[in-house]
Amino acid sequence: MACSEKVVLKGGVVASLDALRLGWDLENRGFRLEPYGDRLKVTPHTELTTQDVAAIKAHRDELLTLVKYEAPEVIQ
Repeated sequence: MACSEKVVLKGGVVASLDALRLGWDLENRGFRLEPYGDRLKVTPHTELTTQDVAAIKAHRDELLTLVKYEAPEVIQ
């Protein structure tokens, strides 16, 4: 994952496209990502590959920001 493209979400949250794709991939494969204090909880952790673990470590802060993210209400 060597992409450095950034995505700006409503409310000004910025994340890399790599982190978004990783989160989507994990969720599509049945993993659940949750904030656990200042840590990221991924379950079932026993099913993660070594590549998954490395990617999660590389993008942990962004993934944590994304799972805590709540889109602001849009007033039209």
